[in-house]
Amino acid sequence: MRPFFIYLGGVFIEKAIYKDIKDWFPIKSIKENTIYLKNGKSINLFKVEPINFKLKSDAEQIAILEAYKHFLNLCNFNMQIIIQTDNIDLEKHFFKIEDFKKENLELSDMAEDYKKLIKNIAKERESISRKFYIATQNTSKNVKDKIISGLSNLGNNAYECSKKEIITILKRYFKKNSRS
Repeated sequence: MRPFFIYLGGVFIEKAIYKDIKDWFPIKSIKENTIYLKNGKSINLFKVEPINFKLKSDAEQIAILEAYKHFLNLCNFNMQIIIQTDNIDLEKHFFKIEDFKKENLELSDMAEDYKKLIKNIAKERESISRKFYIATQNTSKNVKDKIISGLSNLGNNAYECSKKEIITILKRYFKKNSRS
């Protein structure tokens, strides 16, 4: 059986499959918006709600890329960009469309056309949801402000993840990467 590794806090950690999680997982605690590691370091996690880059004109895309390059040049600290992807289950959405059709009979043809459009788009490409995060070590107020203001200047909304969000993200990570 191959070992499984995770990358957290700047080091690779081998996940010993049959040991207790406390033996290999480097997190000591999570308080407020901060993950405290066993080695004394801390990590802050920021959620980034991105803009739809593809909907921008060519000139806007170039300006955004230049602004992003400027933002990265100002970041004189370690950070890691994390992207979580999920396949979208469209069944719930289709049930809502069916309910809408029942309540709005005069719009049922339009709702059916919308449903067909979604199915065609889903056939052409996978329907994927993406969530973006930035992780930083030992984050001062200055660094937090630089991340949040820098990303908002790019048109993104960014904020520090709460303890509840951090736990949810970690659970999702380990659920996707767990082995039975």
